[in-house]
Amino acid sequence: MYINAKKSMLALAVSSVLSLSAVAGEGNEITIVQSNVATGDTAVGQDATSIQFGFDHVSRIDQTGDAQTADVTQDGVFTESYLNSTGNVNSATVTQLSLWHISNIDITGDENEGTVFQDGFFSLSDADVVGNFNSFNVTQLGGTNESVAELLGDNNTLVVSQDGDDNFSTFRVEGNDNDGDITQTGDSNVAGLVSLDITPNVGDNNDVTAVQVGNGNLGAARGVLGNDNTMNFEQTGNANSGFVYSLEGSNNSIDITQDGNDNQSWIAFAAGDGNDLEITQEGQGNLIGTEFDGGDFAARITGDVNNIDIQQEGDANTMDMEVTGDDNRLDLDQEGDSNYALMRITGNRNVMGIRSSVNLNDARSAITGDRNRVDIRQDFSGTEDNSAWVVVEGNDNFAQTNQDGYQNDAVITVAGENNREAYIGQYGMYNSADLNVAGDENFAFAEQEGDSNIVGSIQGQGLSGSFIEGNNNHSELWQLGDENTIDTAVIGNDNSLLVDQIGNENIAEVAFVGNSNVDASVNQRGDLNEVYTWTFGDENDILFSQLGAENFIGGIAGVSADFRVEGNNNSISITQDGTANAVYGLTVGNSNSISVTQTGTGNVATVGQN
Repeated sequence: MYINAKKSMLALAVSSVLSLSAVAGEGNEITIVQSNVATGDTAVGQDATSIQFGFDHVSRIDQTGDAQTADVTQDGVFTESYLNSTGNVNSATVTQLSLWHISNIDITGDENEGTVFQDGFFSLSDADVVGNFNSFNVTQLGGTNESVAELLGDNNTLVVSQDGDDNFSTFRVEGNDNDGDITQTGDSNVAGLVSLDITPNVGDNNDVTAVQVGNGNLGAARGVLGNDNTMNFEQTGNANSGFVYSLEGSNNSIDITQDGNDNQSWIAFAAGDGNDLEITQEGQGNLIGTEFDGGDFAARITGDVNNIDIQQEGDANTMDMEVTGDDNRLDLDQEGDSNYALMRITGNRNVMGIRSSVNLNDARSAITGDRNRVDIRQDFSGTEDNSAWVVVEGNDNFAQTNQDGYQNDAVITVAGENNREAYIGQYGMYNSADLNVAGDENFAFAEQEGDSNIVGSIQGQGLSGSFIEGNNNHSELWQLGDENTIDTAVIGNDNSLLVDQIGNENIAEVAFVGNSNVDASVNQRGDLNEVYTWTFGDENDILFSQLGAENFIGGIAGVSADFRVEGNNNSISITQDGTANAVYGLTVGNSNSISVTQTGTGNVATVGQN
């Protein structure tokens, strides 16, 4: 029965081919239905072939059994092919040439293998496979192609290649060890792996690779559940988007490469441990995140021991990322002008590094937690107008910024205890640094080399510069050059401060508010330097030293024309070595001691007591 049916169907197919060889037909339809459950002698099942040439053809093949093979070839316009197969060791091949093709394949069974090739305009392919050891290959050439494949089972493999305009391809899997490789060349391509909830996309060890060449491409893994997933998106062109919307699992590897302008990468609701994320953007106006300056749609990652490596090369690029977890590592490298970066970490033992080169870059970081490290470097020689901002909240953290060039500004704000170091290093001219520390047993250090640099606010603005607030803190401020300014306040008890300025026409404005602040000194070496100071509290021990000519020590603007010491049992020591130096001071309180030593000629010292 099976053999006769098979011979009849083959004869029908052959007769159709022979008749079309003379004149191509129109409106023909071939239907092959085979049902065979192999019995006895391990019988091998069905084989079906349908070939049509002409216009407006439909080919239907339905097979049930084992070891099945179906081959459909159609050459013409408005051809359609439907193939349903249920059984084991199935193989289906559909080839349609010319314009407007439709292919639908539904296979259920083991060791299935399907291939669809369509050439022309407006080709559609839909494949649904349920079973094990499935493999599917879809190639569509032309414009407005669409391919949707859903593989359910284990060890599934999908390869889709589309060449043309307005291509669409989606890869939906449920199971383990799924692989997807999507390559699209043209404009407005969309490639992905979906769920949340465009189902199914549930399983482990899924691999998704999408390579798109053209403009307006979108490559995404919307929702991924499972472990050891690997996703690669490579896009060339402008206005591309590549994002992982909801990734949940561990030891995942995500690699997004975008070459062009106005591209966007978005990582949102990604949760898991030991993940490796690498994003590379080359071009102008690219974005990581979806809103500028910390909007509601920043790139977000939650988990521990994740490694994040981001590179942006070009101008006017933006990076906005938020990470929650412990032991994560973030590295950002921006090369170009007018780039912006905002990186935020909540957790412990995280490491963050930002490096930006050239001019007009703005790098910002915020860390909440303990034993974290952040390092911002804008240290390419000769760069201008760069900004670095660091905010740290927690204990035992390390924050550092380095800048080399002109008119750069750096701000570090630390709140917590036992923070190892808050460091600002600037080399060049017209740079500004603001170092603010609140808490106990913290260490802060700022150094500037060059002329017309500022630590804190400009002299004459009162107590609005850098500050160290708390107890048992230590800070050092160092400047080498001319016309530099330091404006700082030490607020609290048992703190130590070292201010060192080398050069001419420098200004130091220092205020001490608290008790038992010892090992505090302000040193200036050069000519025409000025110190404005005020001390309020008890049992402070402070040293002022000036080496050079025409130096001055007096009071802070808005407080007093004389340097003031208000409190009890304070010890102030002033040393001036040079000519035409001047000291004007006043003490208010009990048991205060002021010692003034001047070496040279034409010096003036006036100290009053109340």
